[in-house]
Amino acid sequence: MAKKRSETVLLLVSRLVARATGPFEGWVEDYPVNRAVMRSEFVDHDDRDDDYDRGRILFFINQLNASVELDPIDVYAFRGAVHVDDGNHRLAAYIVTGRRVVRAEYTGGNNALRYLQGKQRTISGRRT
Repeated sequence: MAKKRSETVLLLVSRLVARATGPFEGWVEDYPVNRAVMRSEFVDHDDRDDDYDRGRILFFINQLNASVELDPIDVYAFRGAVHVDDGNHRLAAYIVTGRRVVRAEYTGGNNALRYLQGKQRTISGRRT
């Protein structure tokens, strides 16, 4: 069994988009942020209104455009599945702004990590 690790790493946004599951998947297309009201505060899931996600993404887009370093997102990989545990709004902002890499707190096996970093073609272990 591959050793599990938790460390801050740089991951390719394109590889996360290709493999990860999370609500960010539809946000880029379904939530046009140019019509949003910026939301800098975190709101618990039960208390969010319909525009919360859009406004939160806009906040992080503005932070990235101002060269503010965002907190790392949390990524977990297990048996070939990749999940964004925390940071979906941040990841959506990275996607919208065309960023190539995102800082992530990664937990999972070595093959998935190498795949997400672009060091191999598949999660199963084929090198690039």
